[in-house]
Amino acid sequence: MLQRKHISRRLDDAIKAEVLELADEIFTSERASLRQRASEMLEKLPVLPSRKLKFLTKVYYDQSDEKLVRDLKKKFDSDAILELGNWSAANTKCHKPTRNKNLIHMLKKNGHTVHLIDEFKTSSKYPKCEDDLENFKQ
Repeated sequence: MLQRKHISRRLDDAIKAEVLELADEIFTSERASLRQRASEMLEKLPVLPSRKLKFLTKVYYDQSDEKLVRDLKKKFDSDAILELGNWSAANTKCHKPTRNKNLIHMLKKNGHTVHLIDEFKTSSKYPKCEDDLENFKQ
């Protein structure tokens, strides 16, 4: 961790020496307590707001993903099949980016069966016979 420039620049020599001592002790004694001491020391370190925001964003996304998986397992059986549309609007003005690919990957990683539905022209074709829909005007 000390090899990262943004951390190393903000630590004084006393803290660097203490962290290096802790790193040496990790190989000889109990790791959990030493890791906790090292993380407590590094928590006191002033973190750049952009890095903190990026980290917190990842943490909140991970928490919401875990909550979604728990809720799906609670609501449906383990052999349930999830169907998602493959909609995407890349580089479109006034649209927030969607997490469609990450969501599908996360659900598959947690043991769910996911099927994608092709949504191409679904609003302009009649679903039964696939004829074009007509405009209705009064």
